Amino acid sequence: MTEIKPRELNELPKDVLIEIFIKIEPKALVGTCFAICKLWYHILNEDAFWIMLATKEKCRQLLPPKQLLPVIRNDFSLARMYAKRPFNRNLIANELFTCNGWKRGFFHEHIFDPNQCYFINPPAGVASLYWPITNCIHINDFSLSQFFYFKDIGIDHNVIKKYKPTITMIV
Repeated sequence: MTEIKPRELNELPKDVLIEIFIKIEPKALVGTCFAICKLWYHILNEDAFWIMLATKEKCRQLLPPKQLLPVIRNDFSLARMYAKRPFNRNLIANELFTCNGWKRGFFHEHIFDPNQCYFINPPAGVASLYWPITNCIHINDFSLSQFFYFKDIGIDHNVIKKYKPTITMIV
């Protein structure tokens, strides 16, 4: 009778390791799992793994926009790029309520008109009310909001929907 001995993690088949890696946080994969063994390093260093992971997570955009490709260094790593995810996050932040699109209500509350601006998701913890009568979004003085006038720079809603560009604006 032959004895079945347990396998070491580095002896597992590649497809099993990939399924395990999918369950691990990307920053942990990049930070520690690269150094475990050569097999893990080769799996995690393949661009195909990160593209597959982005597809499974329905990541909007993993690679930088085409305009930035010429300026990217030669040591560009999809693994590190995926862990940081700068092109998938919403980086628009605007803390001032005096910008276009906002108006003061009767009780000095700020009222946002979504017909004039493209409304980006509010930060976590922001309570907003949608008033169908006035077609406005109400956000009080203690909360932040995120919005941007795309019409002013010639970008329509279809372009935003298709490419989901990352725009950084901190005022």
